[in-house]
Amino acid sequence: MRKPLLASLLVAVALGAGTVGAQPSAPASASTTANDTRIYAMCLARSRPRVAEDILAMPYLSDEQTRRAAQRMGGLDTCLTSTDLATESRAPSLLEGMAVQLLPARLAGANLTEVSALTDDQVVARGLRPRNGYEDFSLCMVRGQPALVRGFVLAAPGSPEAQAAFREIVPHVPSCVGQGQHLSLDQRGLRAVLAVGLFRALDTLRPRT
Repeated sequence: MRKPLLASLLVAVALGAGTVGAQPSAPASASTTANDTRIYAMCLARSRPRVAEDILAMPYLSDEQTRRAAQRMGGLDTCLTSTDLATESRAPSLLEGMAVQLLPARLAGANLTEVSALTDDQVVARGLRPRNGYEDFSLCMVRGQPALVRGFVLAAPGSPEAQAAFREIVPHVPSCVGQGQHLSLDQRGLRAVLAVGLFRALDTLRPRT
């Protein structure tokens, strides 16, 4: 059984103060770089969907996934970016962008109740067994609150809709953090891990031809 561990996630700290939306703003340069990375990743996923799918299938933020994600920051096709974005620290924004670009196709015709209805046996059978703490957390959130997760990850970062969705989703975070887990996630990191988690869950439910 999971036990709330409020201190494990940076996004949960605000719960104790009752001011979920009052987080320090990221420096403008960092925010711009993250947005540029996200936009590039969305372009990459449009032009090279199989490449994006292969990267998203790897364990979240594993060394291999982080390395492969960073290697794609080279201005492929018409997706232009500057070389200073090609750092492993940009991996969450890159993964988020890929997942968000591919999500609409997975959501089309999907029934989110199928995600929340996934049993533990089905999770294992479909290859969704968590491979690290990030995936354990995201799978719990996606199964427990699929509609809230969808609204949060698809809202434009920094928009009023995104802030409202963030305030809605934060109260559900502690129940998905297991005792002994220590995950460091700001709002951007939370959006990234949940976007990838939702994509993976929906991808396993997609009919295979």
